[in-house]
Amino acid sequence: MAAGMIAVVTVGPAYAAIPGRLSGYAFAGVAGSGSGAGFGAARRVPLRSAAGTTGWNFSPSLNLREIYDDNIALAAPGRERSDFVTEVNPEISIDKQTRRFNLLANYRMQNLFYARNSASDATFHQLFSRMGADLWPGTFSLGAQATASQALISPTRPVSFGNVSIIGNRTNVFTYKVTPRLRHAFGRTAIVRAHYSYGVVDYNAQPLSGSQTGEVGASFGTGPDVPGIGFNVDYGRSRTNFDAALARDAIFEHLVGEARYPVQSSFRIVLRGGYEDNNFQFGSGVTQPKGKLWSGGFEWNITPHSYLEARYGRRFFGRAVNASFRFEGAWTTASAGFTEAPTTISTLVLDQQPLIVGPNGRLIQVMMPSLPGLSAQVFINRRFSGTLGFHRARDRFSATVSRSERTFELTGSKETVTRVNASWDRRLGARTSTNVTGYWQQWRFIGGVRVDDLWQLTGGLSYRFGRYASGTLSVTHTQRTSNGASDYFVNMVALGITLGF
Repeated sequence: MAAGMIAVVTVGPAYAAIPGRLSGYAFAGVAGSGSGAGFGAARRVPLRSAAGTTGWNFSPSLNLREIYDDNIALAAPGRERSDFVTEVNPEISIDKQTRRFNLLANYRMQNLFYARNSASDATFHQLFSRMGADLWPGTFSLGAQATASQALISPTRPVSFGNVSIIGNRTNVFTYKVTPRLRHAFGRTAIVRAHYSYGVVDYNAQPLSGSQTGEVGASFGTGPDVPGIGFNVDYGRSRTNFDAALARDAIFEHLVGEARYPVQSSFRIVLRGGYEDNNFQFGSGVTQPKGKLWSGGFEWNITPHSYLEARYGRRFFGRAVNASFRFEGAWTTASAGFTEAPTTISTLVLDQQPLIVGPNGRLIQVMMPSLPGLSAQVFINRRFSGTLGFHRARDRFSATVSRSERTFELTGSKETVTRVNASWDRRLGARTSTNVTGYWQQWRFIGGVRVDDLWQLTGGLSYRFGRYASGTLSVTHTQRTSNGASDYFVNMVALGITLGF
C-alpha cells in the first residue's frame, strides 16, 4: 500500500480529565513516508466487528511494496544516500461479535529488505487486539487489549513517519491492559460502579524502559427515576511504577462530588468539587500536586446532531478549562476540544494507540511525531484540537488543527507543538481513486529557543483489480528545517499491491 497521511482525532468529554481515568485526551496520528499506509480510506480501529455476524471472521492478506527513497538515513543536504526497499507484509484480521462478547485482533508483520543497506534489513511487528465480555449481563464485564507498535524515542533527533528510514530514533513498544468492571443498580433510584485496571507499557529503549499502572475506581450516583438534581460521588486512585532508574512512582488520587441540574431537557448545569492528593516528582518552585479542586459549567444538547459542554475550574496547577463540541451532519462532521490536565507519556501510549485500519481492514503502523519523547516525568498538558470532515458521493475531505503546550513538573521545561493535517480523496471511477495529503508541524523546544518545522506532502493513485486485489502508487516529499539541528529532505516513490485471501 502506498504511503499517505491519515489524521485520527477523538475529542472526548471534558469531565474525563482526572488522571487515571480513560480520559478525553485527543490523539492525532499521522501515517506518512514509509508507513505502508493505504491512502484515502483509513479509519480508527473499530471496537467491534463491522460484519455484524456471530461467527468468527478471518481475513488474511499479503501486502507487497517496492520503494525508492533518495535519503534513506534522513541525512543533512550533501550527505544523502538513496536506496531501494522491498516490503513484504503478511497480515491477518480476526473478529467475532455476539451480544455478550466481541473480539478484534489485527496483526501485521512488516519485513523490510534494503538493496544497498542489507545490514539494516528488519522485521517489525504490529498488533492491535481488543476484547470485551459481558460475563454477568448488566453487572460484571471484562475488557482487555494488547498492542505492539513502534514509537519515536526523541523528537529532537531525526523524525521518521514510518519504519522505512534507517534511523536510531525508533523503538518497539508493547502494551497490555485488563479491566474488570462491576455495576449494580438499586432499581432505578441509584447506581454503584467499580472497576480495577492494570496496564503495562514495555519499551526496548532507555531512558524509559517501561511502566506498570494499577488503577481502582468507584462511584455512587442517583438513577434515572430521581427527579430534579442528580448527584454522583467518584473516587479514583492510580499508581504508575516506572522501570527507569531513579524515577519515582506517579500517584494520582481524587475524591469528587458532582451535581447536575436540568434547567431544560437538553440543558444541564454541572458543578463539581472535591480533593486530589497526587504524588510525583516535581521541581523547586512548583506547587505541590494536591489540594481542593472545583469546576462549574454546562452540558447542552443543541440539536439531535450537535452537542456542547464547557467547564471552568481550579486545580493544584491553577486554572483548569475543559470544553468539547461535536456536530454530525449528513455530509459534514466537526469537533473541537480543549483540555488542561496532568498526565504522563506512558498514560498516553497506553490509552491512545498509534494504529489504525486502512482499506479492507488492513492494519497500519502510525508514528506520532507530535508526542513527547520517552520520559518518566509528569507534565501539564494544555491541548486544543479541531477537526472538520466533509464527504460526498465521490469526494472525502478532512482537516485537523491542534496545539499542545506541555509544562514538565520536574524540570520546569516547556514545549509547544502546533500541527495541521489535511487530506482529500476523490473516486475517479469504479476501480480508481486518488488522494492528496499534507502535514505541517512546528515544535518549539527549550522555551522557544529551538524551533523545528516538519512538512510532508503525498499524492497517490489506487486501483482495484478485483474483489481481492488492489494496487497503489504514491509520491511523497518530506522535509524538516531547524535552527538547532540539521535539516533534511526526502523524496520517496512507492508502488504496491495488496492481495486478500
